Amino acid sequence: MREWQQELEKISAYEEAVQQIMGVISARILTGEKGEIGEIHVLTGPKRDPDQVVREIISVFLARFNLRISPDAVHVAQIQDEESHEAAAQLRPRLMSVSLQYSSFHAEAKVQLRIGQDIYDGVASGPYSRTNRLRLVVKATLNALEEYLRGTCHFVVDDVQILQLGQKEVALVSIALITSMGEENLVGATIVRQDEQEALVKAALAAVNRRISLLARR
Repeated sequence: MREWQQELEKISAYEEAVQQIMGVISARILTGEKGEIGEIHVLTGPKRDPDQVVREIISVFLARFNLRISPDAVHVAQIQDEESHEAAAQLRPRLMSVSLQYSSFHAEAKVQLRIGQDIYDGVASGPYSRTNRLRLVVKATLNALEEYLRGTCHFVVDDVQILQLGQKEVALVSIALITSMGEENLVGATIVRQDEQEALVKAALAAVNRRISLLARR
């Protein structure tokens, strides 16, 4: 397994552990150059004491991973009311449509997402090849998300693959998320059921879904 894949799996395990803490809606972990935990950003509901959440996070890392986390590394943002909590739960993007048009030399992908009550369109175009047309679908998805997030971050497509896993095909997407706090690698995957393009969009969304709540509040 590639070193970056191992690192992604480790960070994913950390984030999943934090998200199991009562009241935690989403979690994002930033690492340093050597893979060490630099910052832990957490979004919680209105009924949790932020200081208690910090203590529980520290306890989880010590008990499950034998890692000592400084309280200063944990940053808790708290939703103030239940109505806002419900709104946060609706922030996950939903795919409305995806299309890919191409000729011998050129391809253009269009993706439409629904987030809350609003519709966001993403378009990406470039030279036609099998690999690049896959990337264009993912790029169009990320362009729609960037429109929603209004410049708070940028996404870069690292790699896109359709892999054979047993008797099924799997869409695998690797993305770099760039914010004012640095760069983070994200990965998402989904089974290709009928439509390859739809699977690519869903894989891209799977990679970034847990970040949307935090990014929208930056």
